Amino acid sequence: MHSPSPTCVCVCAAESTSQKFSRKIQSNPFIPLGLFATGFCLVGGLWAFRTGRQQLSNHFQRGRVLFQGVTVAAFLGQAYLDTQEKKEAAARA
Repeated sequence: MHSPSPTCVCVCAAESTSQKFSRKIQSNPFIPLGLFATGFCLVGGLWAFRTGRQQLSNHFQRGRVLFQGVTVAAFLGQAYLDTQEKKEAAARA
């Protein structure tokens, strides 16, 4: 395994936490959207369950499972793209 180039280390070290967070959201907005949607469905499903609305609770929980799957797919897709990008950069070097 090779070590990262010095320019990469300098760019990463100069980046603040909020800048890194913003860059990550811009690179794949589906991950934070999926997390928000999953949380919304979870809270909505728990509220519906607590108020005795079983059918609504089931709809929320089905939505939660769907959004969890989409979020995991977005994570995996981004990981694949990052890996491919690193391989291409290594091949150019």
